[in-house]
Order: sequence, then C-alpha cells, then structure tokens
Amino acid sequence: MSGAGYVSMPTLASPEFQGIGELPNSLEQGGELRPSEVPQAMYSMMKIRLQVASTNLYRGRYVEAKEVLDAIRHDVERMPQTTSREKRRKAELKSDTRQLRASYLWLTAQWRKALTEYQKILRSSEFQHDGSLFWVHRDMGLIYANLGDYRKARECIETALRQVGTARTTQKGIVRSAEAVIYLLSGKYRIALATAAESVSIMKETLGPGHFSILAVETVMAWCLVHEGRFTVIGPPAAVAPKFMNTAERLASSLGHQHPVALESMECLVQIYICQARISEAIGTGTSLCTNATRALGESHPSTISMKCQLGAAYLAHGSYRRSVSVLTAVFDRARQVLGHDHPETLKYSCELARAYLHYGNIEEAFRFASKALSAQIDMYMDTSTARRRLTSRSGSIVVENLVDWLEAHANSQKSRIHPYLISSLQVLAQIEYQRHQNRGHGRSLVLSQRLLTLLKGLFSSGRHWSIVDASIVFDLAIAFQEDRASESINLLEEVVKARRRLFGEDHLDTLHAYRELEKTKYMRGLFSMEEGEAKYTELGRFTYTLGNVRRSLDLIYGPIHPETLSARLWHLIMVVGLEDLDNARENEARSIAQLLSDPSLLSERPVESISMQKTLKGLLVSYNSPLAPGLTNSIQKQIEDVVGDPMGAGLRRRLNRLRSMFNGA
Repeated sequence: MSGAGYVSMPTLASPEFQGIGELPNSLEQGGELRPSEVPQAMYSMMKIRLQVASTNLYRGRYVEAKEVLDAIRHDVERMPQTTSREKRRKAELKSDTRQLRASYLWLTAQWRKALTEYQKILRSSEFQHDGSLFWVHRDMGLIYANLGDYRKARECIETALRQVGTARTTQKGIVRSAEAVIYLLSGKYRIALATAAESVSIMKETLGPGHFSILAVETVMAWCLVHEGRFTVIGPPAAVAPKFMNTAERLASSLGHQHPVALESMECLVQIYICQARISEAIGTGTSLCTNATRALGESHPSTISMKCQLGAAYLAHGSYRRSVSVLTAVFDRARQVLGHDHPETLKYSCELARAYLHYGNIEEAFRFASKALSAQIDMYMDTSTARRRLTSRSGSIVVENLVDWLEAHANSQKSRIHPYLISSLQVLAQIEYQRHQNRGHGRSLVLSQRLLTLLKGLFSSGRHWSIVDASIVFDLAIAFQEDRASESINLLEEVVKARRRLFGEDHLDTLHAYRELEKTKYMRGLFSMEEGEAKYTELGRFTYTLGNVRRSLDLIYGPIHPETLSARLWHLIMVVGLEDLDNARENEARSIAQLLSDPSLLSERPVESISMQKTLKGLLVSYNSPLAPGLTNSIQKQIEDVVGDPMGAGLRRRLNRLRSMFNGA
C-alpha cells in the first residue's frame, strides 16, 4: 500500500523550477545561440527534462523516468561552472535530480536505496530550509512502514507533521494521508480510517473534490473498512458500493488501468468481491489486475506480489484449492526473494499459503507454514525481552504448545501491540489442530485448538467474528452430544446466523454456511433425541426442508460445484434418506453427486475433500444396500491411487492412506 506516495511529488529545490526559466531570445526567434547564451539554454533544457522525468513518475512510467534521470545526471556533470551563477545552477540541477531519483527508488520499491538517498538529502547543506523537507520525512515514514519498522515510520511522520504546521493546507493533507497508510500497514485500522477521512476533508478544501489524490486516499479508507469487516459500510452484498466502484473507475479513467494508484484501487475491489463472496468477479478482476501489474511494475514489485496473493485468495474461495496453492506458493517464494524471510508481508503470505494447504488437504505443510509464521510474528510484534520458554525443539521444529503458553502469559498485557496478521495465524493454526483432531481423534489437538480459540476471543475486538469456529471446535458435536451440550452449540450457531444476516445479507456465502451448520446440528440433535423418545418426526422434516432451501440458494448463487453447495447437497440427501428411505429418485441424486465429486478437474483441485465426501456417500449407500455402492467403492479406490501418485499429491499420502484404511474398514 504505497499509494500515498503518489499524492505529491517533491517540490524541487530550484525556485525557478515551476516557471522552468526563459529560453534565450535568439533561440526563440529561430536564430543561432550566442556563446554567452549557451549556459542559459542548457540550464533551461535540463529543467524541461526534469519536468519530463517528474511527469513520468506521476504517470507510473518508471523505466522512462529512469532513462531521463540517468541522462540528466550524465549531462549535468559536463556543464561548465566557471562563474558563480553557473556553479549555483549546476548545484540546483544536481539537487533536483537527486530528489527525483530518491522518489524513483521509493516508488519502484527499492526501499533501502531510497532511504540512503533521502538521508543524503537531509545531510546536504542546500536543503536546510525550515519546513521544506516535509516530503522527505513523509516518504521515509512510508518506506519504514513498508519495511515493517512502524516505530521509525511514526517518528518520521511526526517530524513531517511538525514541519507542515497546524494550518489546513495541501501539505498537511498529504502528510496526513501518509500517516493513514502507516496506521493501515501497522494494523491500526480504525485510527487509519479516521486519519484518512481528515486528509480527504483537508484536500477537498485545498485541491477540489475531483483531484485524483483524494481518490487515492479514499482507496486507503476502503482498505480500512475491508479489514474492519464493515461490509455494510462498503456496500450491500447484492452490489459493491457504488461510491467505491466509482472511485476505482475514475482512477482508472484518469490515470490509466496500469497506473500504480489505479492498480491498488482495483486490488481493494478484488478484496471486497472476496469478502462479499462475489467469487467469479473476484477471479476475473484479479486475473486482469495481475496482468496489468506485471506489465506496469514487473513480477518482483511488492504491489504485484500482493495482487497475486489476492488472486490466490479468490481461487481458494472458489474451491480451486490446487490452483490456490500453486499461486500462493509462487507469491511466497517471490516475497522471500524480494522482501526477505521475516518481512510482515512475507509472513502474511506464509499464513495464506498454510490456509490453502489446509483446504487442499495437506495438513503437515499447512502446519509448517503457519507455525513458522506465528513464531516470527511473536518476535516481530510483541515484546519478547521477558524470559519465555523455548519455542522450538532441539531439532529446530516449532512447538506450538510453547507458543501458546507464552501467548497466554503475555498476550493480554501486550494486546495493543498485536498485529491482525498474528491473529490470522492463530486462527489458521486453530483450524489445523482441529482438523488433526478430526483426522486422527487426537485429544491433544482438540485441547490445543480450544486454547488457540480462547486466545483469539481475547485478542480480537469483535469475538463473534470467530463464532463459526467456536461452533466447530469448542462444541465438537461428538463431545457435545455425550455431555448434553448440543443445545449450547445450536444457540451459538443461531447467534452466528443472526449476526451474518445483519452484516452480510441473507444470501452471502458465510450466512448460508452458518445456516447449513445450524440445520445440520438441529437435525443430528433431533435424531439423538428420537432415540430417547423426545423429538418429533415433523421437526426433523422442518430442519430438512430448511437445509434444502439453503442448498438451492447455494446452487443458484455459487454454482453446483462450489464446496459449500456440494456439502449442503450431500447433507440434504443424508437427512432426506434418514427420514424417508432410499428410493430411486434419491439413488439418482446420489449418483449425480458422485459424478460431480469424481470429475477429474474437481478431484485435481480438492482431492481430499472430494474423496472424503464420496466416502460419506458410500457409507450411506452401503447402509441401505444400494446397488450403487460397489461401483462407488471401486471408483474411490482408484481415485486414491491416482492422487497419491500425483507429484503434488505426495504431501497428501499419509492422510489419504488413513482415509483408505478407514474406507476399507467401513
């Protein structure tokens, strides 16, 4: 998020830059230059070329800007300096070139080199003007924030704020916009939103409402709203907010689709699409965005890497798990090369890759990436100067229990320091440990997932955001039934449904998911109660009917092969058969589901999930002595062999072998 760097380019040192300077009269009149006029002509032409370089930076044309700046640096060295005036002009041109070169390095994400140039500017005697260097401190603050050093970023931006003063000037709005970006990168979303709103207010007064700098800051505000989960502020689920859509379109039309600010705006739009479960639009926009970013910025620019991460997240939401793993692996590898192993964004990408591996079914790889990210994030975001237990074993592997022990002891006292990225890693690890419990029946994993969830509740400002995790982890149904806690689980899920209907709308994917879990849990509790002679047959029918409506909504909105659609369809079939037996129509439904789950393209994207669903379906058919069962049995056996033999399926071998053992023993 470097868009604030485009809000204002530096004011060049020479007071004559804005007017460029007049060309000699003899040249304007078409004559030849007199010897005495040559220095003035060279100086004026240099100023014009600097203006061209500055314009190229504004337009995001970095290659052209660098070519012009390199040529200017070469030509300035050749300029005569026999008189004091020539010496002064040469010094001014050097200063102007240095400033533009520093901006070029910053905008092309060569952050360390840019810091070196800015520090030279601060030390240079010709730049010791009170308040004239606010833009240097502003840019240095943004660079430090992008490097993950938020303390130094704050120091730089505070210096810039002191230099621009308290008046509501354009310079004040520019610095405040950079301050908002720093708060955003450091995870202080609410403060960032308020700061960005103040910046917009100031710049509307000084620049007018249509200036593209204001649109760039409105993108920062949209990012804050996305991270805060305030989807209703951005727009209803049925349509992306017209205001922000208009902002993105105006930026693209005024600056071009490949301008860095327009690209960042479109990246935010992709994230909004994902949050609002408009998955096809997210993938389409994300694909186009990555193509434009690669052309404009190159494969290795941090913004390009970030935009490809959004595309990977869109594939994950679509259910294209294999493709998501592939994209996010490339993102993570590139980030390690460009940003470094322990950069905040690299660790975030590691967590996103762990999430993709978890859905794909490779639990061990998911754990490896998530646990390493969490360990590094604890060191980065929290004060670890106090003695803490060893976080790794002697072999160097991460010991999650030790991480959780340390967090339980120190998290509350350092809550204000904890970045949302760390919270995201905790959530992924909780899901991984719960999946381990489901796969192997490990009580240790269930306890650990519960501890992680308790930490999440304490750290995350709106605990209800994780309520669906509460339902699936804390109230594990097998345990809940044994301990007569099914009603507690249902009450929680009802709260989740209400909250998501209010936040996201009736047809949002997360709302429908909560509906499905609620009706499924009610049905299972009802079956348990029927054995005790308590439940009524009509109640089970009502739960089944509601789940059927959920299944039809998922099919209509998200398509027949979306993971949530297939899961709802399978559970609806199980519930219907449980009430009314397995007739020809339901056998045809089972056959249709099996055909979808065994489709080679779907099996390639989500092998473990697909085979697990088929195993559940096979169990249903076997229990009713269906003639479809033997054929499905053979099909699943072949699929397991094919997936284990796939190079990318190597990491799934142990899990699929366990699945095969369970399958054969069923």
